[in-house]
Amino acid sequence: MKKSSIAVFLFMTSGCQPVEPDSASLSAKAKNDDRYTILEVTKKVDEMLQPCFEILGVKSKKAEDRAWNTNMIAIGGLVAGSVVAPALIAANAAANATWIAAFSGAAGASAITVKNLDSSGLSGSHDVLALNALATEVRADMAKAYNITLGENDRLGAAAHAIAVCKTPLLQPMTFPGPT
Repeated sequence: MKKSSIAVFLFMTSGCQPVEPDSASLSAKAKNDDRYTILEVTKKVDEMLQPCFEILGVKSKKAEDRAWNTNMIAIGGLVAGSVVAPALIAANAAANATWIAAFSGAAGASAITVKNLDSSGLSGSHDVLALNALATEVRADMAKAYNITLGENDRLGAAAHAIAVCKTPLLQPMTFPGPT
């Protein structure tokens, strides 16, 4: 508690605060040899990195959808095997034998389905891991591309490298856990 209080106190008293650049500095050239203003380079970086943002956004939505579907399969099996089948047994096991078998089978099938989705990389969790790896790989390039203190060649080069990594994620080694 004391260490975090000291850290917060030092941060608050250190004078760190966000500084909005004025329009004059944005229209200035970053370096004498640059052809474009800082604002023009930043707009170009935005344009260049748009496909990367789209890839990360679309894939994130897809990962979210896959994770949701996997969870729904698991919850459906859980309810079928631990709520519905026991309720049918308690009501009248002999009369509900067919339904008991069906719901118990659905519970087992859902467990196997979730396991297979996970082991084949289709459960959503693998998508999230891949997206995190991709984001980690392009993070430094994106930071460099948006660093207005660098020259246009450095910034545009970093953006080009980030875009190359984003557009070729399948060239990155992919691993999936095997069945356990």
